[in-house]
Amino acid sequence: MIVREAIQEYAARTGRLTEEERLHMLKLFDRMIARIPSRPQEEAEAEIAEIRAARRSGGRRTRLE
Repeated sequence: MIVREAIQEYAARTGRLTEEERLHMLKLFDRMIARIPSRPQEEAEAEIAEIRAARRSGGRRTRLE
């Protein structure tokens, strides 16, 4: 009977965060959101296009040391 209750208790908690875990995740989320640059969408798309073009052409032309 005790094992069955323990399994039910475990199943009920599966996928749930503790309050400490939840607060930690929210702090991380807030920190990541603050790092998102505020710039025009066109500028971001141009940067992505530049990176993709560099990858297609073989990347860097010089070695990094």
